[in-house]
Amino acid sequence: MPLWIVLCGAAAWGQLLEPGRAAADGAASREQLLGRLREFESMGDPCLGGSDGGGAYRETLRSLGYHDLLAECLENLAWTRRATGTDRPEDWRALGEAWMLSGPQGRQPAFDAFKQALKLNPDDGETLSLQAYLFHREGLYEQAASGYERALAVDPKNVRAKLGREVLRVREGSIADASAAIDALGADAQPYDVITRVMLRKALHDFERYGGWFEDAAANHAAYARLLYRAGRISDALVAARGAVALEPENAATWNFIAAMQLQLGNLEQGRHAYDKSLEADPNQPRIREARDRLIRQSVPKNSVELP
Repeated sequence: MPLWIVLCGAAAWGQLLEPGRAAADGAASREQLLGRLREFESMGDPCLGGSDGGGAYRETLRSLGYHDLLAECLENLAWTRRATGTDRPEDWRALGEAWMLSGPQGRQPAFDAFKQALKLNPDDGETLSLQAYLFHREGLYEQAASGYERALAVDPKNVRAKLGREVLRVREGSIADASAAIDALGADAQPYDVITRVMLRKALHDFERYGGWFEDAAANHAAYARLLYRAGRISDALVAARGAVALEPENAATWNFIAAMQLQLGNLEQGRHAYDKSLEADPNQPRIREARDRLIRQSVPKNSVELP
């Protein structure tokens, strides 16, 4: 496994997948899912049929990302159960999420489904957080902020709502506080990495477009760099991180952050240099020293011979 993957896994900047392995695993898994889907489609009514009432079929559609087909299936399920008085809030919530993920045509059906779910259970934190996210995605920021607060009032541990709330704070300019709050979520935030990246890109764009400003302090530049990294803007994150160490060269954590980004970009020499600066700032970092030494060994040509 490449060194930068090991380091990023150990640091607070999130774990990165090995692209080759992920692609191979994904292809094999998708082939199996498509085979399973063909088997289901040979049934008379895969959406509601089978010993599990179509549950495995719906999960296969979800795994394949066939959200429009899943929404049609869940719509059938929800209204069938409504006709017998057995519909549940989670039926409508799942329907809303499927419509939300199906594309622009699913916007209003998603809102309608979440509304049905909340009629049955007004205090369902997950439905409230999904509805707030949909408001957020559509640029309805006041409704989104209110929705996230409602979700957290009934479910204080709801990670989606916490992330959404902090992204809105980024948009409003609370860079350091929002960055720290997102960092504090740690591994709990990883399932939401993709939607967080998308939301942060828009929030940072709005912050910058409307003349966003923060005090010229190392901690603020470092926080801004972490947000830019989460948004996938690695080159901009490097610029911000360099601004942080220019103001506070003894900050080993920021030097390690710079090293991890340089290694992710394949810049081994710049990564090693950043680790050197980190170790100058704080020599008591055995894992960082080991990583730096590995980089040095990797940079030595294989056919080189040590002279006597």
